[in-house]
Amino acid sequence: EFTTALTLATEQVTITTATLARARAHYWAGSATNAVNDAQAAITASPSFLLTVQFDATNAPNSTIQNALFDRGTFDDLQPLPRLDFLDPKNYFISASVESATPFLKIEEAHLIIAESQLAQNNLAGAKTTLTNLLGVVAARPVVNVNDNVEGRTEAAPGSRPNNSAVQVAASATDALRTGLVRTRNGAGVTVPVPTVSGTSVNAAMINALATEDEALELLYLMRQEIFIAEGRRMTDMGIRLVVSEVEALANSNIPAGDPSTTSSLPSFIDGIKTELDAFEYNTNANTCVIKHNVNKILVQNKTSPTVLPFH
Repeated sequence: EFTTALTLATEQVTITTATLARARAHYWAGSATNAVNDAQAAITASPSFLLTVQFDATNAPNSTIQNALFDRGTFDDLQPLPRLDFLDPKNYFISASVESATPFLKIEEAHLIIAESQLAQNNLAGAKTTLTNLLGVVAARPVVNVNDNVEGRTEAAPGSRPNNSAVQVAASATDALRTGLVRTRNGAGVTVPVPTVSGTSVNAAMINALATEDEALELLYLMRQEIFIAEGRRMTDMGIRLVVSEVEALANSNIPAGDPSTTSSLPSFIDGIKTELDAFEYNTNANTCVIKHNVNKILVQNKTSPTVLPFH
């Protein structure tokens, strides 16, 4: 348990790790007071805290996500929605012996927890301040220039995916078109700037313009989507619960037949659009791309569901 770890830990990195991990546990349990207390303690102890999974390209284990995002190249089986294109590839080739690390605990999460709690308490002004502070944390994270020429953004059909910085992207048919979300990847000497820890398209002006709790929640969940990309967090935010592997279920006496962990769970508002979650319309003549569903807006519209937005 994280609480037990905190009673035993003496090194600050271990203390902050357990504190931030417990904040996440409290968050998903809907315990706002405890989550915020731990989140604030983590920020105070280590304002730029980051803990990553390291991989070993020589001796293993290798990075499966780097393989899917970058190493397989034109075998484009895992590509982000166009509104997240500017964050890809978060995991990329460094050298024959060094692979990209994957963050699994970082202080950005603490700010997001605090802001969501403030919104649940109708403290829009406080949440705007917290999110603005978060921008400073994200801006201080490293950005590298990656040669991604081999990535054609083709989806097995040339021209079917935006691969041009002139393209404007809308989160849905009712959302405004935005620039700067898609990168030009092909061409001699062309590289793309990629945040290796956290990145976001949100800026201070967007935060300042927030007028309602729901607007702020939608923006917050966009920031969660962007900041945690390629870290295995998005499906949980969407209320999706996957099953444990059959091998584990059969071997573990603590998992009886019919246990909830052996049955997948999708909220009805996600299940109804599950075949369209990555759908979009790309107009190559107009350089516009319109995503079918703004899932962040859908999450906020269903914020009282017990499967999502745990503070609501």
